[in-house]
Amino acid sequence: GRGEGGVFRLTADGKELRRIARGFWNPFGLLVRKDGEIFAAENDPGSRPPCRLLNIVEGGDYGFQWVYGSAPVHPFVAWNGELRGTLGMVHPCGEGPCAVVELGGGVMIPSWSDHSIDYYPLTRKGAGHTSARIPLVKGSEFFRPVCMTPGPDGAFYLTDWVFSSYPIHQRGRLWKLEIDKSAAAPWLKSAPDPVTEEARLAQTLRHGGTDLTTSELLQIAQGHDPYLVDAALTALSRAGLTPEQVQALPPADRVWAFVAMRRADLEDPRWVRAFITDADPELRFECLRWIADAVLTEFSPQVEALLADASLDFRLFEAVLATWNTLRGEPGAGVTNADVLAERITNPQTPDRLKGYALRLAPPTHKALTTELLSGFAQSKDEVLRLEAVRTLAARKESAQIAADESQPAQLRAEAILGTEDPALLKKLAAHDSPVIRREAQIALRFTEHDTSFTMVADRPPFPDTAAWLARLDALPGAADAEAGRRLFFNPKVALCATCHRHSGRGNVLGPDLTLAARQGDRA
Repeated sequence: GRGEGGVFRLTADGKELRRIARGFWNPFGLLVRKDGEIFAAENDPGSRPPCRLLNIVEGGDYGFQWVYGSAPVHPFVAWNGELRGTLGMVHPCGEGPCAVVELGGGVMIPSWSDHSIDYYPLTRKGAGHTSARIPLVKGSEFFRPVCMTPGPDGAFYLTDWVFSSYPIHQRGRLWKLEIDKSAAAPWLKSAPDPVTEEARLAQTLRHGGTDLTTSELLQIAQGHDPYLVDAALTALSRAGLTPEQVQALPPADRVWAFVAMRRADLEDPRWVRAFITDADPELRFECLRWIADAVLTEFSPQVEALLADASLDFRLFEAVLATWNTLRGEPGAGVTNADVLAERITNPQTPDRLKGYALRLAPPTHKALTTELLSGFAQSKDEVLRLEAVRTLAARKESAQIAADESQPAQLRAEAILGTEDPALLKKLAAHDSPVIRREAQIALRFTEHDTSFTMVADRPPFPDTAAWLARLDALPGAADAEAGRRLFFNPKVALCATCHRHSGRGNVLGPDLTLAARQGDRA
């Protein structure tokens, strides 16, 4: 393909090689159980940790494509099933996993970077599995378990890289791990769960043994069981649908039928031609994804035209920009190429709304983004461009004038306060009638001699005690203020999150992109 990792199957004599699943960075560890279930440990997550324990199924797409760059900040890359037709993880696993070994009704995974060996009991959930991470062995900085295998004596044997250095250092080790299964071990799941009805149906759908109608398959495809959804899409891809038949379906069905037909033939442009101008933004998104994944250059004029379509929302704008970069031969540019973004921002032909979207993605310090240009944008009649200009000025510490302007809306001034360092102005705003302005100014005075509004609470829980912090949050009165939380995330003095992390296009990718953090696990 175009560099996306795969899981392959072949005969014992090395023949009949075929790929059974795609969409991986590096499925380094692989386990095939006696019952045919396949599990993999994804070795690297790029900028979107954690690493993944995956259940591999025939025809599955696990979302990653190397061609779009090593840091998967891209609208057409999924890490946990965020895109239609992709499958996510059974459970996060430790960093740098290189093996998956069966133990009872679960698996053990050694983690190179976490210096550990963890156990993951596998519990059937619909057609898939859920799990939990149970630490078994923990070592020092010089314990880096890599490959692991069961021995004939019932023990497990593993190699240890020892040092973080990649060059050969001749200090590696071999360990023997013994587990007394007769002792009380409540963490150990004794045997795999029996196959569920949902898993049987999914297997039947994948291998063509069903007489379900198109309508029934579409209903399954819109369900909440990701493995059944995936199997239904595979079955739909064999249904011989035509673009005309799909156009006649209800809107909710059309997009899922369209996604299913990707599996039939990604090189077939008829589907994109039929739906590229569809009114449904989700279908237009899937068209752009199809164009980029298949590199259908015949659609370059339509994609170019969309770059001037002021009706786009931010998600569609990212998709158009990523597709345009792919068709011009730079798929890795995605939505993060600073010079491309600057060109769009400074181009007089770009609608103000799209300038705002590009400004959100662009580095605030880019040389093309002058203070004069941004100050002009801050007066725009387009609310998106106005807001993003103020946020960019705040990131550059150049927003004090807007923070002081009584004619500006309170929320906009609150954003500007993030880039204000004038103590006299902040003291004045800390007594403002607007609670939003007052609060942000008080936060901006933290850790200064003028900080009189905040006191440290003596009974704060320890930082690692997540349960205690969640209980504390739940005990607070009133509703959460998402915008105030957003400003804390980007606050350069108090929270500092954006120093390392990106969210919704803004910030840095020194650490994980946190845009999709809410989908990566539970609240804790």
